[in-house]
Amino acid sequence: MPRLVVVGRDRSVESYRLIGASVIRLRELDEEGLAVVLEALADCKVMLVEEELYETLLHSLKSRGVEVGEGTVIAPIPSMAEGETKRLERLNELLSRAVGVELKWVR
Repeated sequence: MPRLVVVGRDRSVESYRLIGASVIRLRELDEEGLAVVLEALADCKVMLVEEELYETLLHSLKSRGVEVGEGTVIAPIPSMAEGETKRLERLNELLSRAVGVELKWVR
């Protein structure tokens, strides 16, 4: 049973094998790719997913009624190929929603 699974498009995710992770490389998260991810998700404790696939994966899981087991974590990681992350934008969105006004931030 792999405890850590990394899912991504870029071949740089292969580097996670150095720490003992099981790696799943996908071009797109289609039905075939989703089946592979679901199989891995059933047996892992932590699944790291590249940002580009993360939202699609969460949407696919929710639409199929798949619940993640207790003690299992799915977390986004930035793509090494993109060089840009959307985490700050998501954080700004969450904070804006929490305080009830749209917060502006300067890059």
